[in-house]
Amino acid sequence: MFSYALNSRFIYKQGQVLLYTAIRFCALLIILYCTSPSLYAQSISVVTEDWEPYNYIDNNKVVGISTQVVRNVLQRADIEIDGGIQVFPWARAYKMVRENKNTLIYTLIRTPDRENKFHWIGPIVEAKKFYFYKASSRKDIKIDNLDDAKKYKVSIHRDTLHAEFLAQNGFSKDRIQTIDDQSKSLVLLLRGRIDLIIDTDMSLKAMADMRGLDMSLFERSIELIDFGYYMAFNLDTDKEIIKRVQDAFDAVGPEFKDFEQ
Repeated sequence: MFSYALNSRFIYKQGQVLLYTAIRFCALLIILYCTSPSLYAQSISVVTEDWEPYNYIDNNKVVGISTQVVRNVLQRADIEIDGGIQVFPWARAYKMVRENKNTLIYTLIRTPDRENKFHWIGPIVEAKKFYFYKASSRKDIKIDNLDDAKKYKVSIHRDTLHAEFLAQNGFSKDRIQTIDDQSKSLVLLLRGRIDLIIDTDMSLKAMADMRGLDMSLFERSIELIDFGYYMAFNLDTDKEIIKRVQDAFDAVGPEFKDFEQ
């Protein structure tokens, strides 16, 4: 009887030890799960501009060629978009990504001057060449080279690569009109308020189609810029986030051409 009691107490103590060990093990697993960035979804802020057909608002939803790629990549990386994709005037979106960590911007043109200002991932869509365009009715406008264009009034987005390009190539400020909405430039151009705009064939056609304008109203001039389009992170972004997004892009990258069809 005494031996039975000792065995029972021994078994009880052993059971307590095993239970305590199991509880500690489960607690450790929970801590690891909650603190390991690779095991739970992290969130970032995502900003862009209204630039058809790459990123724009349709029926209160941010859509476009670049948007599809970005959403696909972030989903594969298990990265949540904090508050949804935000569309701002270009200057504001660019300022936000420069000043806030864990913030992503797209569709950003990658240039030597911007190279060290961001963590780059992409290209997310194939590069398209930028050209000067005029209204086809303006037979008085003749441009054979960049110097010829300096005589005319050009409409550009505020604080964009185009502004940098024109300034670097000697365009005077009084010949440049800055705007916050690229689609407004079409109206200004066709009304003769400005002489030239800068855009790609794809973007111009998308804006014209959405406004019921025939492409015959516009005439392409000389080529200006040809760089790739990327998504880019603020330099202080969590390295684990950047790695996860880069790995996801490497997986989905070969598919991005499908979104352009």
